[in-house]
Amino acid sequence: MKIHACCFKDEEIKQFIISSSFQKEECANCDSISEYIEIEELLDFFFEFLSVFSKNDDGIPLCELIQQDWNIFSENSCYQEVLNAVLQLLNINLTAFDKVTYISAIKECVEYWDFLKEDIKWNRRFLSNNDYLSELGWDKLFGINFSINKDKLLYRARIHRDGNKNPLGLDKLSCPPREESVAGRANPQGIPYLYLSNEIDTTLYETRVVSISLLK
Repeated sequence: MKIHACCFKDEEIKQFIISSSFQKEECANCDSISEYIEIEELLDFFFEFLSVFSKNDDGIPLCELIQQDWNIFSENSCYQEVLNAVLQLLNINLTAFDKVTYISAIKECVEYWDFLKEDIKWNRRFLSNNDYLSELGWDKLFGINFSINKDKLLYRARIHRDGNKNPLGLDKLSCPPREESVAGRANPQGIPYLYLSNEIDTTLYETRVVSISLLK
């Protein structure tokens, strides 16, 4: 079975078909002239994608849930033919209009995400000590360390608060005093972190200045 780029709204799938195709023809589903490939070339994608759904009489028809949450297809006429062909080739015991829900692992991730969003918005900003992060395995992200060669050149910029035009000394470019520390990306107010960059342009963007004096 041929599968056409015009049947999809998802840009990654469309571009995969376009880049993999060497010719065009009229699509029987939407009457557009479009690049096409054999449906077997997308089976790996659909196998992984469809594995997140399970049949459930209280759920939503598979084609509707896919379009509602993922917006993959461009025309309703593509749903049944394409999905049913894929399901049959993959030997999955579903049809395009069987009612489904997400598997429990997906539901749990969504629930965690909703909880995190509310927690970050209303309770706390910094999550490295929260137990639910370790349940997800996300705590490993906070244990990642990098080694930097002592000869590596790093940059830091500070804005003069008193109008002084003379460059700041090196003693003024270290971690700021805690009483002057404002909230940043990684630190809460009053707990100073030292922000450095390996690109000088980044320091300009961060401080929003138009000119600098370099101190080596």
